[in-house]
Amino acid sequence: MPTKMDEVSRQEIGKRLKAVRAINGLTQHEFSRLINTAVPTCSNYELGKSELPLSIAMMINAKMNISIPWLITGEGERKES
Repeated sequence: MPTKMDEVSRQEIGKRLKAVRAINGLTQHEFSRLINTAVPTCSNYELGKSELPLSIAMMINAKMNISIPWLITGEGERKES
């Protein structure tokens, strides 16, 4: 059973994920296709209902140049240099 901290972390990651999608002008459908997931799965990541797998974080990094540490922790720069 997830702890409250795990839930908070998932929700914070979800907020950053949604921000990345919005900043890039992508719908959930477009973003889910980009990261090769189903729309409901993408929605669950954004809502903090599901943990974002490292493989998906790495795909976001590769496709959108988003810093994995920033995506996971919120610290550092959003974009990689």
